[in-house]
Amino acid sequence: MKIIYLLLFVFGGSMAFGQMQFLGFDHNYCPDQMSMNYTYSNWFNQLTEQGGFKVYRDGVEVYSGSASLPYTPTCVDMKFVNDGVGFMVLRTPLEHHRIYRTEDYGQTWQDVLSSNGAPYYAGMYVINDWTAYMVTYYFSDVQKRVLVARASTIPLNRDAQFINDDTCTINVYETDALLNADRCGADSLQFAFASNGDTITYHINFEVINANVIDSKPADEPLFVYPNPASSYFSLQLPEGNVVKSIRLVSLAGKEVAAFDQQQIQNNAFFIGALPPGMYVLQTQTQLRLYESKISIE
Repeated sequence: MKIIYLLLFVFGGSMAFGQMQFLGFDHNYCPDQMSMNYTYSNWFNQLTEQGGFKVYRDGVEVYSGSASLPYTPTCVDMKFVNDGVGFMVLRTPLEHHRIYRTEDYGQTWQDVLSSNGAPYYAGMYVINDWTAYMVTYYFSDVQKRVLVARASTIPLNRDAQFINDDTCTINVYETDALLNADRCGADSLQFAFASNGDTITYHINFEVINANVIDSKPADEPLFVYPNPASSYFSLQLPEGNVVKSIRLVSLAGKEVAAFDQQQIQNNAFFIGALPPGMYVLQTQTQLRLYESKISIE
């Protein structure tokens, strides 16, 4: 699998704090052609010590958030991949940076990181409709740190410290197993920081995992879905000792589209012929654990 090594960076979003400067990503994310325009604004009232942000779609306010210090939210970045789905980075003085996602044209937003970044924001790269990286950092005379967080609609796929570099002295190489391919079709992502005359480069190589199994447990305990792709029904092969308690099918955006009764569980035949074609996530709860498996419906 090849790794993209580009020498040119996108400087449009470069930000510098102290003696450390973010030089940008080696390529921009790849949104669809949009028919709607999304913008945001921030506000703060010094008398009441309250502040917040507003999100606009084609100039019309569709969402707002506010709070008093030290929880006052400020929007620092927002990127949409299509007219309905977008990601937003919010900062508060107390909690630093977090990523939120919308799938209903900016009307509601879901926390898809569940953790905080470092104090200084560098940039966000949207991998696909469900996943994004956030790069934050901290710099002082005694400490340096670069954090890369992976935000996702699937909780098991979130990682607040996918990269946690507390030395910032040598180039960093990592491989990330993506549940869905990069929107740009890229094999990798690269970004860099300039620090005290040196350039530190971070390389993330992408590997798209097999769509059959999404499993955070050891590979010797998988749950298999067959046939996969499926057209009218599917069945399960569970590790020995597991008993299914409940099973449901959700969209890649996290919405439940089907739940299966005990009769289907006993027969090990789950009918999905009425569902539209596409990729889904099967959530299977046993008496031992929760399995999340991807299934393609034709």
